[in-house]
Amino acid sequence: MPHQDINQITIASYNKYIDEYIRKDSQDTDRREAYWPGVENFLKLLDPNTEIFEIGSAMGRHASVMEEAGFRVQRSDASKSFVEYLNKHGHTAKQYDVLSTELSEQYRAIYAHAVLLHFPLLEFRKALRTVHKSLKPKGLFCFSMKLGDFEGWREKGLSGRRYFRYWNVEDLTKELQSAGFNILNTFVTADSSFVFMTAQKSQ
Repeated sequence: MPHQDINQITIASYNKYIDEYIRKDSQDTDRREAYWPGVENFLKLLDPNTEIFEIGSAMGRHASVMEEAGFRVQRSDASKSFVEYLNKHGHTAKQYDVLSTELSEQYRAIYAHAVLLHFPLLEFRKALRTVHKSLKPKGLFCFSMKLGDFEGWREKGLSGRRYFRYWNVEDLTKELQSAGFNILNTFVTADSSFVFMTAQKSQ
Protein backbone atom coordinates (compact mmCIF):
# COMPACT_ATOMS: atom_id res chain seq x y z
CA MET A 1 0.00 0.00 0.00
CA PRO A 2 1.40 3.46 -0.90
CA HIS A 3 2.52 5.38 2.17
CA GLN A 4 0.26 8.32 1.35
CA ASP A 5 -2.71 5.95 1.50
CA ILE A 6 -1.54 4.75 4.92
CA ASN A 7 -1.61 8.32 6.22
CA GLN A 8 -5.01 9.04 4.71
CA ILE A 9 -6.55 5.89 6.22
CA THR A 10 -5.30 6.90 9.66
CA ILE A 11 -6.65 10.45 9.26
CA ALA A 12 -9.97 9.10 8.02
CA SER A 13 -10.31 7.00 11.19
CA TYR A 14 -9.84 10.08 13.37
CA ASN A 15 -12.39 11.97 11.25
CA LYS A 16 -14.98 9.21 11.51
CA TYR A 17 -14.50 8.20 15.15
CA ILE A 18 -13.75 11.56 16.76
CA ASP A 19 -16.54 11.22 19.34
CA GLU A 20 -15.23 7.83 20.42
CA TYR A 21 -11.69 9.21 20.70
CA ILE A 22 -12.82 12.19 22.78
CA ARG A 23 -14.75 9.98 25.22
CA LYS A 24 -11.78 7.67 25.70
CA ASP A 25 -9.21 10.45 26.02
CA SER A 26 -11.26 12.45 28.53
CA GLN A 27 -11.16 9.47 30.90
CA ASP A 28 -7.41 8.91 30.61
CA THR A 29 -6.20 11.26 33.37
CA ASP A 30 -3.53 8.89 34.74
CA ARG A 31 -1.66 8.75 31.46
CA ARG A 32 -1.87 12.53 31.15
CA GLU A 33 -0.08 12.94 34.47
CA ALA A 34 2.54 10.38 33.47
CA TYR A 35 3.32 12.31 30.27
CA TRP A 36 3.53 15.80 31.66
CA PRO A 37 7.16 15.87 32.93
CA GLY A 38 8.27 15.38 29.32
CA VAL A 39 6.31 18.45 28.27
CA GLU A 40 7.62 20.49 31.19
CA ASN A 41 11.21 19.71 30.17
CA PHE A 42 10.41 21.37 26.84
CA LEU A 43 8.60 24.39 28.26
CA LYS A 44 11.43 25.15 30.70
CA LEU A 45 13.70 25.83 27.71
CA LEU A 46 11.38 28.46 26.21
CA ASP A 47 11.11 32.15 26.93
CA PRO A 48 7.79 33.33 28.40
CA ASN A 49 5.08 34.02 25.83
CA THR A 50 6.83 31.99 23.11
CA GLU A 51 4.47 30.94 20.33
CA ILE A 52 4.39 27.16 19.91
CA PHE A 53 3.09 25.50 16.75
CA GLU A 54 1.39 22.27 17.70
CA ILE A 55 1.16 19.46 15.15
CA GLY A 56 -1.80 17.19 15.80
CA SER A 57 -3.64 19.07 18.52
CA ALA A 58 -6.67 16.73 18.60
CA MET A 59 -8.98 18.29 21.22
CA GLY A 60 -6.24 20.70 22.31
CA ARG A 61 -5.79 19.55 25.89
CA HIS A 62 -1.99 19.88 25.80
CA ALA A 63 -2.32 23.27 24.12
CA SER A 64 -4.63 24.51 26.85
CA VAL A 65 -2.22 23.53 29.62
CA MET A 66 0.69 25.17 27.78
CA GLU A 67 -1.38 28.34 27.45
CA GLU A 68 -2.14 28.23 31.17
CA ALA A 69 1.63 28.18 31.69
CA GLY A 70 1.94 31.45 29.75
CA PHE A 71 2.70 30.30 26.21
CA ARG A 72 0.84 31.01 22.98
CA VAL A 73 -0.16 27.94 20.98
CA GLN A 74 -1.18 27.68 17.33
CA ARG A 75 -3.31 24.55 17.19
CA SER A 76 -3.42 22.36 14.09
CA ASP A 77 -4.48 18.91 12.99
CA ALA A 78 -4.56 16.84 9.82
CA SER A 79 -8.07 15.69 10.75
CA LYS A 80 -10.80 18.00 9.52
CA SER A 81 -13.05 16.80 12.34
CA PHE A 82 -10.59 17.88 15.01
CA VAL A 83 -10.04 21.27 13.36
CA GLU A 84 -13.80 21.82 13.31
CA TYR A 85 -14.03 20.73 16.95
CA LEU A 86 -11.32 23.17 18.01
CA ASN A 87 -12.81 26.09 16.08
CA LYS A 88 -16.25 25.30 17.51
CA HIS A 89 -14.79 25.48 21.02
CA GLY A 90 -13.31 28.94 20.59
CA HIS A 91 -9.84 28.26 19.22
CA THR A 92 -8.24 29.17 15.92
CA ALA A 93 -6.98 25.93 14.43
CA LYS A 94 -5.35 25.19 11.08
CA GLN A 95 -5.80 22.03 9.04
CA TYR A 96 -2.20 20.94 8.65
CA ASP A 97 -0.58 17.69 7.54
CA VAL A 98 3.17 17.66 8.18
CA LEU A 99 3.63 15.23 5.28
CA SER A 100 1.97 17.42 2.65
CA THR A 101 1.84 21.02 3.90
CA GLU A 102 4.56 23.62 4.40
CA LEU A 103 4.16 26.40 6.93
CA SER A 104 4.23 29.97 5.66
CA GLU A 105 6.39 31.11 8.57
CA GLN A 106 9.01 29.74 10.92
CA TYR A 107 8.43 29.15 14.62
CA ARG A 108 10.61 29.25 17.70
CA ALA A 109 9.06 26.03 18.96
CA ILE A 110 7.09 23.09 17.52
CA TYR A 111 5.32 20.40 19.54
CA ALA A 112 3.86 17.06 18.42
CA HIS A 113 2.41 14.55 20.89
CA ALA A 114 1.79 11.03 19.56
CA VAL A 115 1.67 12.14 15.92
CA LEU A 116 4.86 10.97 14.23
CA LEU A 117 4.29 7.44 15.52
CA HIS A 118 1.69 7.04 12.75
CA PHE A 119 4.35 7.28 10.01
CA PRO A 120 6.46 4.59 8.31
CA LEU A 121 10.20 5.28 8.36
CA LEU A 122 10.47 7.33 5.16
CA GLU A 123 7.49 9.48 6.13
CA PHE A 124 8.93 10.00 9.60
CA ARG A 125 12.13 11.27 8.02
CA LYS A 126 10.13 13.53 5.74
CA ALA A 127 8.28 14.94 8.74
CA LEU A 128 11.57 15.67 10.51
CA ARG A 129 12.84 17.55 7.45
CA THR A 130 9.65 19.61 7.34
CA VAL A 131 9.85 20.44 11.05
CA HIS A 132 13.53 21.39 10.68
CA LYS A 133 12.65 23.75 7.83
CA SER A 134 9.75 25.22 9.82
CA LEU A 135 11.88 26.17 12.82
CA LYS A 136 13.77 29.39 13.32
CA PRO A 137 17.55 29.11 13.89
CA LYS A 138 18.16 27.22 17.15
CA GLY A 139 14.42 26.50 17.36
CA LEU A 140 13.14 23.70 19.58
CA PHE A 141 11.14 20.62 18.69
CA CYS A 142 9.43 18.44 21.31
CA PHE A 143 7.64 15.24 20.34
CA SER A 144 6.56 11.94 21.84
CA MET A 145 6.70 8.41 20.47
CA LYS A 146 5.51 4.98 21.57
CA LEU A 147 8.36 2.68 22.63
CA GLY A 148 8.55 -0.91 21.42
CA ASP A 149 9.07 -2.95 18.26
CA PHE A 150 5.58 -3.02 16.75
CA GLU A 151 4.83 -1.77 13.23
CA GLY A 152 1.49 -2.15 11.49
CA TRP A 153 -2.25 -1.53 11.77
CA ARG A 154 -4.13 -1.36 15.06
CA GLU A 155 -7.77 -0.94 15.99
CA LYS A 156 -7.20 -1.10 19.75
CA GLY A 157 -8.38 2.10 21.42
CA LEU A 158 -10.39 3.29 18.42
CA SER A 159 -12.76 1.49 16.06
CA GLY A 160 -11.03 2.72 12.91
CA ARG A 161 -7.74 1.40 11.57
CA ARG A 162 -4.63 3.40 12.44
CA TYR A 163 -1.04 2.74 11.41
CA PHE A 164 1.63 2.73 14.14
CA ARG A 165 5.41 2.43 14.19
CA TYR A 166 7.00 2.08 17.62
CA TRP A 167 10.59 3.13 18.27
CA ASN A 168 13.51 2.92 20.66
CA VAL A 169 15.44 5.91 22.03
CA GLU A 170 18.72 5.01 20.32
CA ASP A 171 17.19 4.91 16.83
CA LEU A 172 15.23 8.13 17.42
CA THR A 173 18.42 9.86 18.52
CA LYS A 174 20.22 8.79 15.34
CA GLU A 175 17.34 9.95 13.14
CA LEU A 176 17.17 13.36 14.82
CA GLN A 177 20.91 13.88 14.52
CA SER A 178 20.82 12.91 10.85
CA ALA A 179 18.03 15.44 10.30
CA GLY A 180 20.08 18.29 11.80
CA PHE A 181 18.97 18.30 15.44
CA ASN A 182 20.82 18.19 18.75
CA ILE A 183 19.09 16.29 21.56
CA LEU A 184 18.55 18.47 24.63
CA ASN A 185 16.58 16.15 26.88
CA THR A 186 14.83 12.80 26.89
CA PHE A 187 12.06 11.67 29.22
CA VAL A 188 10.74 8.10 29.36
CA THR A 189 7.49 7.46 31.22
CA ALA A 190 7.65 5.29 34.33
CA ASP A 191 6.07 2.35 32.52
CA SER A 192 8.55 2.71 29.62
CA SER A 193 5.69 3.04 27.14
CA PHE A 194 6.39 6.54 25.81
CA VAL A 195 9.38 8.80 25.26
CA PHE A 196 9.34 12.59 25.05
CA MET A 197 12.34 14.15 23.32
CA THR A 198 13.28 17.81 22.99
CA ALA A 199 15.75 18.67 20.24
CA GLN A 200 17.26 21.89 18.92
CA LYS A 201 17.79 22.83 15.31
CA SER A 202 21.54 22.69 14.89
CA GLN A 203 21.92 24.33 11.48
